[in-house]
Amino acid sequence: GVGLSASYQLTKDTLVHASLAKRGDDKSFGLNTIMGPAGFGLVHGKGATEAQKATTLYASYSFPLMGIKGAFITPALSYAKGASGTDGQVAARVRINYAF
Repeated sequence: GVGLSASYQLTKDTLVHASLAKRGDDKSFGLNTIMGPAGFGLVHGKGATEAQKATTLYASYSFPLMGIKGAFITPALSYAKGASGTDGQVAARVRINYAF
């Protein structure tokens, strides 16, 4: 297979990232942007059949965690839709990040 990714720093606080991957009949691409503490993205993947297709949209926002330097809490929401005829799924998650 093969994969490609590229990022571009639009401003000091804004980064755009794109990625592509292909292996056999499996293909995927992703596009996301980070604007300061906010992140938004789209990921789409497709396999050999229509049933092996999925698209996910997501958004996140990072908050400082209790004044600890380098610590953040990041809640995120996502919506994923599979092949036609399947129900979409909404998900929420929270990450705790600490850069040391």
